[in-house]
Amino acid sequence: MIQHSIQCTSMDAELRAWAKEQQLIPWVAVAAQLPIPSTDKCLGTLFTVLPLPLDTIQPIHMHALFSLSPDRARLHHLQDKSTQDTEPAEWNDWLFKDGIPVAWAKLLCALARVHPFQPTFEKWPRIMDNKQDPLSHAVEKVIGIIGRESLALWPTDTGYVNSHDGLLAVGSESAALKDAFREAKIPVAFVPKELQSYAKAVFKCRKISPANICAFLESERGSIVALGGKTKCKLLDYILSNSG
Repeated sequence: MIQHSIQCTSMDAELRAWAKEQQLIPWVAVAAQLPIPSTDKCLGTLFTVLPLPLDTIQPIHMHALFSLSPDRARLHHLQDKSTQDTEPAEWNDWLFKDGIPVAWAKLLCALARVHPFQPTFEKWPRIMDNKQDPLSHAVEKVIGIIGRESLALWPTDTGYVNSHDGLLAVGSESAALKDAFREAKIPVAFVPKELQSYAKAVFKCRKISPANICAFLESERGSIVALGGKTKCKLLDYILSNSG
């Protein structure tokens, strides 16, 4: 599956003028393998027309008109001291921090439409230890877009929801409580541990708590009647566990 983006609204005028002079278009395309593999061994490749000999641990392929060394062996980057011109490095930096995240968020939206009940976290940005890597900010950039635009990219048992319509699991829910949430059709997003801190910043106060569960059930009174007795008791026990 392929998604693309072309935009330069976040690019400053000086860099935009340089790119126009160099005939560089701020167009980015990203691609993900389908069906979504259940392994984390799928590694992406960078392209500028043809594949580049550059490694990335990210799970998608990315194409852009990167500014490259003459032998295409490396990207110009901000830490590069071999040239006095900073525009090539600034161009690449913009592609990685602005262009690619927008296209990546669009790709995740497309995957969610194709697989409405299958989590696609395998295609979300991976956290990188090497902060010098140009994709080290991909996680916060993509999740930042998801939060700002209220994208329905958080998988639940009721389908994908945005952070305003769903509740974030805190990670300590028992299997029985999860089953109760599922039967009651409460849109709970269970996020991988490594993404929890980023998700919390998006969901803010909308996380699993007795008060939030009570508020959701209050808004769905008609559906409570049809729930099984075991589920009702489990939900009631959880709500009454609120010491306040």
